[in-house]
Amino acid sequence: MKHHAPENQAERRQAVEAQRAKEDSKIRLIEACPDCIKVLDLDGRLLSINAGGMKALEICDPTPIIGSFWIDFCRATTARLRGPPSKPPAKVVLAVSLDSSQPPRPAIRNGGM
Repeated sequence: MKHHAPENQAERRQAVEAQRAKEDSKIRLIEACPDCIKVLDLDGRLLSINAGGMKALEICDPTPIIGSFWIDFCRATTARLRGPPSKPPAKVVLAVSLDSSQPPRPAIRNGGM
């Protein structure tokens, strides 16, 4: 069994705590944003949507749409929200990756821009 020096264990613990704080900060930032932000998996399925998005899209419970393909969800939501021609379409922002090791991808904005 390999023993680690107490300093290495403390450094590792600090690094883990710093990473956890960084991730918590990202989550708080997303939730505080009034824009519609969706987090997708690599196949384009909806993993989560922030409170601003739920408000903009008039969704009380995201559970039924979690796991759906974003393009299908956006088409259905846009058609539902269009209503009378005088109502502008909702602004939609898609967040593809929050992983800091991935290169940033531009947000896709639909309507209102």
